[in-house]
Amino acid sequence: MNKKVLIILIVSFVLVTGVLLVMFTREKPQPAEQETSKPLVLPPIEKEPVGFGGQVYEQVESPAEKLPETNPFEAQTNPFEEKKTNPFEEGYTNPF
Repeated sequence: MNKKVLIILIVSFVLVTGVLLVMFTREKPQPAEQETSKPLVLPPIEKEPVGFGGQVYEQVESPAEKLPETNPFEAQTNPFEEKKTNPFEEGYTNPF
């Protein structure tokens, strides 16, 4: 039984050592050298005439433009502040 364990340990040690040697001895790829003397110049962009789709897009309104403002972080805690929500508020006060 001890011989089997010893053989397994030796084989695993050899495999791990081989993998580490391959990983650390491989040459790392060198980055390609770029020309830094000339800046990149792009050709000018020509505007294309607006077609039928562009005309329709400019005339159509988005339904999202008419949405009401709904900000959950506003300081309004009670939406019914203008009206009295508790009719018994002015009635009986606890003397204790």
